[in-house]
Amino acid sequence: MRQFAREYEALFTISEDGRAHAERYGFAPEQLRVARLGVTSAGRTLPSDPGHLSLLSVSSLTPFKQVHLIVAAVAEVAKRLPETQVRWTHVGTGELGLDIERAVAERLGLANVTVDLLGHIPNPELMTWFDANHVDLFLNASSSEGVPVSIMEAMAHEVPVIAPNVGAVSEIVPPELLLPADFTVDDLATRVIEVRERVKDLSYRQAIRALQVEAYDADTNYSVFVRDIAALGADDA
Repeated sequence: MRQFAREYEALFTISEDGRAHAERYGFAPEQLRVARLGVTSAGRTLPSDPGHLSLLSVSSLTPFKQVHLIVAAVAEVAKRLPETQVRWTHVGTGELGLDIERAVAERLGLANVTVDLLGHIPNPELMTWFDANHVDLFLNASSSEGVPVSIMEAMAHEVPVIAPNVGAVSEIVPPELLLPADFTVDDLATRVIEVRERVKDLSYRQAIRALQVEAYDADTNYSVFVRDIAALGADDA
């Protein structure tokens, strides 16, 4: 790639992290532009009632998504909060589906835990699910990411997100909800417990949505991207 990098007029990346990677492959700073992804406006997902904790994850069941760590963390949360009714819902399928089902059976058969493994849900139906259900926190446990659209969608519904600091995740998830890249089950469980009351606060949830709208709004970002492409063409005319 290095031998061809200077032949490109511009390279658009979806994050500052991607831009930094491109510089290491020989692109000059003036060639690089960030064109962020985005999602459309969404309805409001309300938090659960007092005494309940509703957790959601959306991902494929593949090794780098590390959903087994979420299973273990949910079990730890439930053990530390025996008076709280904990619900974990997962959307997504994959090669580790049977492994996750076994882990759920082995670790989450607790009296105060409810698990819903919903499998694959088409995106329009998932957006409807957000509108019809209560969610306190969205959990991401991936070992590698770009800028996950699933995180944007959760935040667009006013759902705070806990996620590890990998890829460009820190560009969308606020610091108080970031985990170390090499986080442990205890790290995830402890963070869930620490923020469980704050993430139910409606003003905090509105602030989470504002972060998404500011940087990851589809209408704004894609209009700017089209404008920038058109400007490149005009410069060449």
